[in-house]
Amino acid sequence: MTFLSQKHLALYLHYPWCEQKCPYCDFNVHLHKNARENTYFDCIIKDLSKRHININGCLLISVFIGGGTPSLAKAENIASFLDYVRASFAISDSCEITMEINPSAFVDFSSYAMAGVNRFSIGVQSFDNSFLKFLGRLHTAEQAEKQIAKALEQTPNVNIDLMYGIPGQSIQNWAEQLKYAIDLNLPHISAYQLTIEKNSVFYSQVNKHRLTPTTDEKLLNFFKLTKELLTDAGYENYEISNFAKENFTCRHNMHVWQYGNYIGIGAGAHGRIKQDNIQFISAIRNYRMPDVYMTHVQQGGTGIYEKTELTSEEALKEQFLMGLRLKQGVCTNKSQKTFETSLHKALFSSNRLKKLCAEGLLERTDNHIKLTKKGWFVLDSVLDYLFS
Repeated sequence: MTFLSQKHLALYLHYPWCEQKCPYCDFNVHLHKNARENTYFDCIIKDLSKRHININGCLLISVFIGGGTPSLAKAENIASFLDYVRASFAISDSCEITMEINPSAFVDFSSYAMAGVNRFSIGVQSFDNSFLKFLGRLHTAEQAEKQIAKALEQTPNVNIDLMYGIPGQSIQNWAEQLKYAIDLNLPHISAYQLTIEKNSVFYSQVNKHRLTPTTDEKLLNFFKLTKELLTDAGYENYEISNFAKENFTCRHNMHVWQYGNYIGIGAGAHGRIKQDNIQFISAIRNYRMPDVYMTHVQQGGTGIYEKTELTSEEALKEQFLMGLRLKQGVCTNKSQKTFETSLHKALFSSNRLKKLCAEGLLERTDNHIKLTKKGWFVLDSVLDYLFS
């Protein structure tokens, strides 16, 4: 058996149930009224027990409990899961344990904190009740602010998600949203552009001409304003949509964006693992439907639906697609050691890369390739041109 012995590892748990599915969402979520929560957590632990046996000398640096709405889960189930993780993995003393929160229902913050959660990420999306209603959210701005206050009573490490580019939203409205968030003095703010995803209700409405998306030009103005206001307020724009005060970057997401090893556990979760002496990345995808996932685990198997060995070329492309989202860019020293491939050589000597650098969109140093300030605003176009 080949053992993973890379230094750091992250773990993602997917909780696949929500009170309802929002019209912009294309995530793997299902209605909570159908949840078999206790059985699901039993299966999570059984599945994870089969996967951690081939991990040797690997330090767990983060756990991210996402969804869905994991704050609908009983605190005792979260505690049992984290107890198992602590008993089974070598864990960093500074391990970041994040849990996503929806503000619409009662949240037992203190019990989650006692279970080991030390970072909360709250899906506020907007502090404007009219836009919350449009987005299908069940909470109000007032509820969101109360939940933020309760989270801060348990840990200083709290993030909120906000969304811009909502049809009908003005630049002035977004500026007010950001200033309101800044006044809350949170250490981390994630500001996402509303995108019309294929498997969402909004996508269907756009196709039927019932909804008009925000124009690209206006979205660019939203993004520029976001960067300006938050950086002026002392936040570092360390990733395209993420802003943090000093020492509060999301360790889990940074690890994933830097193409570190991570296990995805639960229905529909994904993972990426590179093992010693193997020039391939294992791309792992679990069964999507919760009942199907649980059935396979209960029958003695794992929840893995598909395990694909990415070629070095595929892995290098993935690394750049994620790494260029970061302010620091892609560490080319690491790339050269990890992926000695024809694509690697072609990429670093390509006319396309040279052209993007000449146009002031990318900057290349001895150790990194990263976006310039100009390139930061046209990331998607840069990636499309580089890899098309």
